[in-house]
Amino acid sequence: MEGFKSTNEPLMRINRLHTIYFLLGLTLIFLLAFGVQAFRAKSGISISPDRNLVWRDFKQVKTINNRPGVNARTVTYVQPKIGSASEKNGIIRISPKIEIGIDPDQTQVSLGFLSRSDKATKEAVLNHENGHFKIAQLIGKQLLNAIETFEFDKNRYQEQFDSLVQEHYKEWREMERAYDYETTNPRDLERQKEWDNFFEKEISR
Repeated sequence: MEGFKSTNEPLMRINRLHTIYFLLGLTLIFLLAFGVQAFRAKSGISISPDRNLVWRDFKQVKTINNRPGVNARTVTYVQPKIGSASEKNGIIRISPKIEIGIDPDQTQVSLGFLSRSDKATKEAVLNHENGHFKIAQLIGKQLLNAIETFEFDKNRYQEQFDSLVQEHYKEWREMERAYDYETTNPRDLERQKEWDNFFEKEISR
């Protein structure tokens, strides 16, 4: 009996360690997932869907905007508003609320494209469309930072707020045009990869 007990002690310790490591792993996964959501909630950014887009997020249509050559399009929105404000020495500090998402009716994919294209082509197009969604997220993040760090005049804060928003909307339009021009005229997979790396780096900051 003593030999039996002695032989199994290391195994029991290993099992306990495995259990501890497993629980620690679950805790880490939870904290990472919860931490991202908590940061976004605290920062005032709300993203929907809070993941990469998949084809079920796109409305399937015969043609897009009466243009048979268009395979898919992603229509996004960035909607900022004043969440709360505080005043000190005549200076207003604003904590904004920014909603980022896609228009479910105008975000579309061509039925013909889905039926005739191979898996690799559909994955490449979906990845490109996700780039448009990431541009919206990047602009929302930049706008959030600009508003939170701006010293607003108590007599002009709404005007200044609107001006900041319009400045970032202009940058948004310019980035959208550059993204499509550089990656789809014609399709350039290397340039697309450079944009993908740019999105990953900037959004994760």
